[in-house]
Amino acid sequence: MAERDPVSIQDQLDLMLEYERRMDRRDKIRTVGSFIRGCISLLPTAIILYSFYLAYTNVDLLLQYSEQLMNKVITQAAQQTLGGMGR
Repeated sequence: MAERDPVSIQDQLDLMLEYERRMDRRDKIRTVGSFIRGCISLLPTAIILYSFYLAYTNVDLLLQYSEQLMNKVITQAAQQTLGGMGR
């Protein structure tokens, strides 16, 4: 017959309950950490979607700005070309 461990069954049950409490606490911390990490990983997607929304709602302003910029670049290039030919 096998010899009994000097630790009583009640002590063993208490030890098992303590391990379970520790595991529950660790699992709660892991769950909260995973949720926070998940929220942080969604931030770049939210920023990109918001940028697309702003570009879509302000497309007329963007086109006006790009048209002004292109006109400025074209006039400067024409002045440089015409200025270089006169020399």
